[in-house]
Amino acid sequence: MNMGSEYVNEDLFGLEDEDIGERLIVERMSPTFLVEVVTEEEVVVGRFLQKKPRQKGPMDHFFTPNAEMVVQNRRSGKMNQTTINDAYKKEARERACMLITRWMYEAVIPFNAVTYPSFQPMIEAIGQYGVGMKGPTFHEVRVTNLKK
Repeated sequence: MNMGSEYVNEDLFGLEDEDIGERLIVERMSPTFLVEVVTEEEVVVGRFLQKKPRQKGPMDHFFTPNAEMVVQNRRSGKMNQTTINDAYKKEARERACMLITRWMYEAVIPFNAVTYPSFQPMIEAIGQYGVGMKGPTFHEVRVTNLKK
């Protein structure tokens, strides 16, 4: 029989939706097991933190900066701040640049196309959209977007 399981089950059984915002820590007999409800977005089980993916709402779309202005500010050096994740961002950037280069090579797009003024705002707009963006269809590129 596990001595600490009744203690954990009793405390978790009484947990309701209104208790989610409060900080609740339930420890078993062994100090390695921990259940912690920090906010409605974060739940710590054991030693692992699980977060819900961030969803963009209407305010995010309202305050998202214009892609052209972001590029202009980067070139002038106004938006430079070192972060902890710079090494990971560098690896992710190298991978993305390799995939862009491979696509340009396969599609026979001249490499000097990256010097066009419209290239960097395109990359910035893709980054602002976030993960899971589907590329434009043939019809969108050929008809819909050319008419705009």
